[in-house]
Amino acid sequence: MLREHVQNAKLICESSCEKTNSIEIKDIARDQEIACLGTVLQCILDNNCLESEDLLNQEIQQRILE
Repeated sequence: MLREHVQNAKLICESSCEKTNSIEIKDIARDQEIACLGTVLQCILDNNCLESEDLLNQEIQQRILE
């Protein structure tokens, strides 16, 4: 479920960025995605999902760096 949430955030951000040339709108879309990814990381930590943590943590960190 968390991985799906991460994928949805990525798709929404990419879709928003493709539809506009506005840097401001692209920044907002990326900020929203990063906030979403932070929420997923916090959920992993709060629920001690150690198995999910390793898999998603790398994926989330890579996406934030993009």
